[in-house]
Amino acid sequence: MKPSEIMVVDDTAESLKLLSELLESEGYQVRPTTDPELALQSALDVPPALILLDVRMPGMDGFEVCTRLKADERTAEIPVIFVSAARETQDQLKGFDVGGVDYITKPIQREVVLARVETHLKLHLTSLELAALLEARNHELQLDNERFEALYKLSRMSDAGEIEATAFALEAAVAMTRSEVGYLHFVNADDKSIDLFQWSKKTLEQCTAEPMQHYPLESAGVWADCIRQGKTVIHNDYPSLEDKHGMPEGHFPIRRHMSVPIFDKGQPVAIIGIGNKKEPYNDDDARQLSLFGSGVWSIIRERRNDRRLLGALNQTIAAITSMLELRDPYTAGHQRRVSALASAIAMEMALDEDAAEGMRMGGLIHDIGKIHIPAEILVFPGKLDEEERVLIQRHPDMGYAVLKDHQFPWPIAEMIHQHHERLDGSGYPQGLKGDGICLEARILAVADVVEAMASHRPYRRNLGIEAALQEIEKGRGVIFDAAVVDACLELFRGKGYELETL
Repeated sequence: MKPSEIMVVDDTAESLKLLSELLESEGYQVRPTTDPELALQSALDVPPALILLDVRMPGMDGFEVCTRLKADERTAEIPVIFVSAARETQDQLKGFDVGGVDYITKPIQREVVLARVETHLKLHLTSLELAALLEARNHELQLDNERFEALYKLSRMSDAGEIEATAFALEAAVAMTRSEVGYLHFVNADDKSIDLFQWSKKTLEQCTAEPMQHYPLESAGVWADCIRQGKTVIHNDYPSLEDKHGMPEGHFPIRRHMSVPIFDKGQPVAIIGIGNKKEPYNDDDARQLSLFGSGVWSIIRERRNDRRLLGALNQTIAAITSMLELRDPYTAGHQRRVSALASAIAMEMALDEDAAEGMRMGGLIHDIGKIHIPAEILVFPGKLDEEERVLIQRHPDMGYAVLKDHQFPWPIAEMIHQHHERLDGSGYPQGLKGDGICLEARILAVADVVEAMASHRPYRRNLGIEAALQEIEKGRGVIFDAAVVDACLELFRGKGYELETL
């Protein structure tokens, strides 16, 4: 607390001397004055910790001085204690009304003055500490919100490539830490090198160094310090560093710098770094960047895994499709044409690209259940008997049985199980109605009927696309979903869509 500077304002020299000596004897620094105008200007220029203020003064009384102090943000929070010979309750109340925190009457008592001063200094200091803590907490919450918002936006960028996604993440990290420049690089653990991947826009604007793709870890620049040390590294006075690890000529100028290693299963996988913040980097910056970097890596890793899984899934489905078409040459290409049309209908209905991809995948294997039906029945050119027809109608059940225990990003097993269901319950195998049929199956049903009618079959000739469109138009809202039918009709009649020739 001591030696806090206290301003004493009193037009009586004797009172001013008495108060000043009393406070100085307790170790306080005192700024005495008899001039209220001078006191006001002095407080505005260099705010004291507390003010003892007389009330009755010529020119400008203490109430007006206090009013002006409270009206200026530079001095509004300074505690003001009135010291006056006026004992009227009205004066004391006015002192509190204009912003004073206390009122001491003359003649003063040493113990009373010191107790009041110490109490209000402690209260003021506590208030300042609480305000600082609150400001720091609000700042931290703001950064948390920025981090969560950036990670959420990044997670929703499903159509963006890795370069575009990490560019967004990097600019968010630079903004979040109030920095000027930043980068995100990957660590190649096999050959102990840094694979340079992404620089922020402003970094590239300031850099004239020859670009390189790989740096050996032992000779990599300042960005690799965190990998070499296995922890966050902060350089708040980079120009004074003796060892800059071979920073190339023409690199962007660094004043301050922080790099954070990103780990996956205990192994370093990436580096995220930022530089040239106006203020020194601190532990809060390190925590935020570390959390953000880990979140970014989780999204990158998930996308890479999804790409690998999707690639394997595509290959598996392509193999199944080829196998089915080898058994049934008359319907060769049927599934692929249905797949393309179902995906196009989904896009026409303004479903997102992920849903359209699910329709494409489901369409490619929607007749997988036919693998259990004898090939001679599938290619039989004449009319099937009742037993054979019932067997054919079991293929949705068989397809569902094959796929129901496998995990897909889309309800593929359900759409295959329901693609012969109809809104009025006249379909098979479960006789589902209306919304009991999933949207994907309703799309697949229309695509399947259109393709089947427009293509050649061993038991009938090609009926043509117009006949197929008239068929779904006739069943619109009765056996086929109206929105799906409308989208399909718009594709063919409004936008010139054509079934693929395979």
